[in-house]
Amino acid sequence: MNNKYIVFLTVLHFSSIVIGMEPLVKNQKIAPPISGATHNDAHSLKQNNIILPREIIHKINLHLGARELWYTEDSLNHKRGVSSVCFNPTENLIATLAIDKKLRIFDVATHKKVFTTPHCDSVDTFSFNSTGNLLATISADRAVDIFDVTTHEKVCSLPHNKPIELACFNPTKNLLATVSDDAKARIFDVATQQEVCSFPHNGSVDTFSFNSTGNLLATLSADSAVDIFDVTTHKKVCSLHHKDAIYSVCFNPTGDLLATASIDRQARIFDLATQQEVCSFPHKGWVASVCFNPTGNLLATVSNNHDVDIFDVATREKVCSFRHNDEVRSVCFNPTGNLLATASYGRQARIFDLATQQEVCSFRHNDEVRSVCFNPTGNLLATASYGKEAHIFKRYDAHSLEEVALKQALRSWLLVEKPSKGINSLKHLLADIAKKHIIIRPYHLSDGEELAEINKTWDTFPKNMQVTLWQTMLYRIKKFGKK
Repeated sequence: MNNKYIVFLTVLHFSSIVIGMEPLVKNQKIAPPISGATHNDAHSLKQNNIILPREIIHKINLHLGARELWYTEDSLNHKRGVSSVCFNPTENLIATLAIDKKLRIFDVATHKKVFTTPHCDSVDTFSFNSTGNLLATISADRAVDIFDVTTHEKVCSLPHNKPIELACFNPTKNLLATVSDDAKARIFDVATQQEVCSFPHNGSVDTFSFNSTGNLLATLSADSAVDIFDVTTHKKVCSLHHKDAIYSVCFNPTGDLLATASIDRQARIFDLATQQEVCSFPHKGWVASVCFNPTGNLLATVSNNHDVDIFDVATREKVCSFRHNDEVRSVCFNPTGNLLATASYGRQARIFDLATQQEVCSFRHNDEVRSVCFNPTGNLLATASYGKEAHIFKRYDAHSLEEVALKQALRSWLLVEKPSKGINSLKHLLADIAKKHIIIRPYHLSDGEELAEINKTWDTFPKNMQVTLWQTMLYRIKKFGKK
């Protein structure tokens, strides 16, 4: 039976097995969340334990004080560990890169693999274009291959003389930028498949970033400098020198500021109009990564002391720190900027609420988590783990859970428990539930015809009866929980 739709709930102990949720406000008295056991644990459930669908568990948690809940939508299985994951801009596809160096494309709705890119050599990195119909890959054969994700066909191949470090599409123009070990950054026209220009450097170029309008390109090279180029004029705008190696660079959303992360334990912000350093944020260890939130008022930094620090760009003050037990590999703001997801070697992906500065939830994995990524809407989070899986987690709030939770409770009862004879109304159903101590068993969504009939029946129940069903269940859950 597909455990996407089934969770067994042990309410006697309120133990945390699958979903770990913490109170969002310190010292606030909130009942601990309820979690589920697996299908194999069914034989160990004692009398009066309640067996509920996963959505019911989320509904209970919300009632007990959690502001929002995320649960596993599905897992995308791989034969080897997964190092990177990314949604395409239209949100219908998700790409994963595994340590077997194969790039796989999955359908977000069905969670089925759509295709695997055909490469003769291993794939090192990838990038979607802004419309989501093209995918660029870098492989060991020193070429950038561009694929049409609709037809699954290769559009073109852009060969290089040296190994390529990174390739990325321009956010607003039909251009692709690459950096390689030949100390050059190149711009290609995707339509003509021709090189438009190249920008020479004094050393090998490691990474780069476009600003939001796509007219500026910032590059990092081995000479400890950030070079800014105008993509339209093909001219260098300026160089921002550092004393030590730079690991990461990021434009703010308006494109007037640039943040850098350096081995000298500093994160810096530069004003591109004046080409001057605006401020710097000291860290206890070298800074590996910097990232602005979508509104540009906050900067997240990752350092090698296992901290994710949040700074206010306007006041230049540290807002908070999110401590981790192991090295953090990836951070990502959600589209509204109120949540931050992190991936760490500690086998956990975590989501933090920036308003409360508290952890919202954490997702345990079988091995180190290498990458996290929100979809453009912000209701899905994808994680890549060396545990041979990429996971998709879905967000639910109280409003969206209300109706589905109640419907699924009734479905479980009518499909499997088989109410006593004479049960022809919700009122009688409640009485029958009470008499049988509310043992609601799992169901499966493939019971199509029966579910369709139940849906029709459900709509005839008055809203107050639906609420009564839920209140009765909650009352008995609390009662059993105190035993």
